[in-house]
Amino acid sequence: MLLKAAACSRHPGKHKPHLIPDSCGRQACPECWPTWAKRAGKDRIAKTINGFLTACHGPAQKALPGFSRENILPRHGSFHLSRNDALPFLKEALEEADRPEDVERIFWSKAMPLAKERVKEAGITAGYVIPHSIRLKSDTVAAGADQRNDANRYRKILDRPDWREHVKFYPHVHVIGFGYIEDFKSFYERTGWTYRIHGVVHNPAGLVYYLLSHSVSIPGKDAYVPIGGLAPKNLQRIKEYRCRRPVLCEECLQEGVPEKEATRVIATLSELKCENDDDRGKRLRHRGRGDPVEWTFDVITEHRYVTTERVGIYRVRVPKGERRRSGLDELPLRPGEKKRPRLPGQAKLERRVWYVSPDRWDELIRLGVIPGSWFEDPPGGDERGKK
Repeated sequence: MLLKAAACSRHPGKHKPHLIPDSCGRQACPECWPTWAKRAGKDRIAKTINGFLTACHGPAQKALPGFSRENILPRHGSFHLSRNDALPFLKEALEEADRPEDVERIFWSKAMPLAKERVKEAGITAGYVIPHSIRLKSDTVAAGADQRNDANRYRKILDRPDWREHVKFYPHVHVIGFGYIEDFKSFYERTGWTYRIHGVVHNPAGLVYYLLSHSVSIPGKDAYVPIGGLAPKNLQRIKEYRCRRPVLCEECLQEGVPEKEATRVIATLSELKCENDDDRGKRLRHRGRGDPVEWTFDVITEHRYVTTERVGIYRVRVPKGERRRSGLDELPLRPGEKKRPRLPGQAKLERRVWYVSPDRWDELIRLGVIPGSWFEDPPGGDERGKK
């Protein structure tokens, strides 16, 4: 089987190639779900949350003096269904399901609308909801994982053939969002639900990858649902900056080769052996084949292997009922024009894509034209919130 790879343009047979992932992009695929989860966390959820913060507070590079980043970052919490709400949904799902695999799909089709309503009632004004059906039992010895220190403890259990013995049905939803949460006691007395705040989210991409590693998998349904201010109807992407960067060979850079010459090209491998190929258990534990050990190329092209970095510019949409009060419905018409002009940002995205060279990209980020990440410290350290 031929595999695509990014080979070193100078020493393809000596320097290790980078495998170009050939993923189906499906959550239910046991081989490709890591690629799906990484894309969902890094390219979708993390960038959307950062765009929402930029739309509300401006670029991270231009934060006001004394502005505390810690106070505006999203929080991670979990909301747990009450027994009185979960049992009727489960009984209905068991009665309506024709196959065992349909039970979870029917259960969450009934429970998810209520979960989103409860999350909003608690005070979440914008966020992502990720449903979970299971939780690990407390038998850490039988599970074979340190549940306190192992960040990927769920995958260590779910990759085992006897995983059903170490999990229990415990429907709950995880939320990465913004807002002021109602008091725990009053929320429990009013709804019967409980919640737990896990802390401030400093690495949304990594957190989302972990949560999606054992989230609900329902065909045709998203495993993460935006609500409130992060929903598409409330958050609009009006512009996008893109930058194409060549992928460099690290071994060439260590040898002192200039970056312009230490490039990689697209190639096709005829034979490949990686460090985890002979140990299936190790391959499953590390979620991959590992680094290449031996390889031979079938075809080496002259096409450079590049990646495209994208940063979107977002704005919070104005509800229809508030447009007249804000003056958006009072826009004057041009002479001889019968149709009202488009509002700013209503043009198609294809007409709003700006390609920037790598040299210019770094300069625009420094100036704040391209917004930086609220989850990373700016050059020179983070002085926000310090006197």
